[in-house]
Amino acid sequence: MGLNRIENVGYIQSIMKISVITVVLNDCSGMPGTLISVNQQTYNDKEYIVIDGGSTDGTMDIIRQHKAWIDCLVSERDQGLYDAMNKGIIRATGEYLCFINSGDCFVSEKTLQQIADYILVNKPDYLYGDALIRDGTRLLYKKARSHRLAWYGMFTNHQSMVYRRDVILANMLLYDTTYKIAADYEFTVRFLKFAHKVGYIPQAFSIFLKGGLSEQRMEDGAKEAGRVRKEVLGCTWVTRLICRILIKLSHFVSRHLGKVYGWLRYGQ
Repeated sequence: MGLNRIENVGYIQSIMKISVITVVLNDCSGMPGTLISVNQQTYNDKEYIVIDGGSTDGTMDIIRQHKAWIDCLVSERDQGLYDAMNKGIIRATGEYLCFINSGDCFVSEKTLQQIADYILVNKPDYLYGDALIRDGTRLLYKKARSHRLAWYGMFTNHQSMVYRRDVILANMLLYDTTYKIAADYEFTVRFLKFAHKVGYIPQAFSIFLKGGLSEQRMEDGAKEAGRVRKEVLGCTWVTRLICRILIKLSHFVSRHLGKVYGWLRYGQ
């Protein structure tokens, strides 16, 4: 079925270590900011894992210059974005993990500390927050929807999600690499089935660039999301049809009525 699982992966559970995973391929312009953002986090009990897909543009030279900031570095060819993210999960040793991929960054140097403070008090299996979108010179605030609306689609950006690692291990979860765009959605939906306690902080965790893969290939992403609703969520054909209509309408407004979409989604 193409579903990836972790088998026989041992780990030592830390008191409260957070693993931050970055995957990158040929991104000389975006990687420096990501490296600096992670390094500047005031929360010290973090583990930084960088998975490079065999960059040939000088990205690895930049990474090597900052190797002292990195706890685990892998540079080898992979089978795409989600295969690289799986490599990061397998190598993580923290109690919780999150992804800040090349070109992304944390909102502030205190973001991980704020996440850790919440986790230490509330001990969620899964935690999410809002996000900021960099659109040229503008920063747009993207408020998360409730995770209870996961049937509609991704309720926040993947960079603003934090997963408890022992839930991943106990249920042998990895990204399904048969998905090329919506594997993060599929993974999160599967994870939530095993998450007994979900937390939300109403503040932005991450900043990411507008115009990513899901925006470039909206139709392909919508088809894969439909597969998630059918195969993972078990939505009825009526629910799937309603979602399809609403998403097509959203894509139309985004493409042809950008100012209206911006006002509705970002309040700008």
